[in-house]
Amino acid sequence: MKENLGIVVRKARENAGLTQYELAEELGLDGKTILNIENFRGNPKFDSLNPLVNLLKIPGDKLFYPDIKENESHKHQLLLEIQSCNDNEAAELLRVVRYMLEILRRQNSDS
Repeated sequence: MKENLGIVVRKARENAGLTQYELAEELGLDGKTILNIENFRGNPKFDSLNPLVNLLKIPGDKLFYPDIKENESHKHQLLLEIQSCNDNEAAELLRVVRYMLEILRRQNSDS
C-alpha cells in the first residue's frame, strides 16, 4: 500500500505541475512529508492524507484498487466529473445516465 500511495501521489503531483515543496506548502505540511510518501516511507495520518488526495484530485480507486486497468480512462474521467457536481446536479445526471444506459443496452442487445 505504501508503494502504491507513493507512486500515485508522485504522478498526480507531477501532473499538477507542483514540486514536493510546493505541494507540502500548499497543504501546510512539512516538506519531508511528501518526500517520505513518494519514497514509500510515509504512512500519513488521515488528517494529512485527505487534503492531499483532494487537492491532487486522486480518486479512491487509484489508492485502494491499484489493479484497475488504466485503459478505463473514460470511466475515470466520468467519475471526476461526477465528483465535481453538487447533489442537485448529481440527481439530474442520474436520471439522464439511467435513460442513456437503457438505450445503449437495448441497442447492444438488438445487435
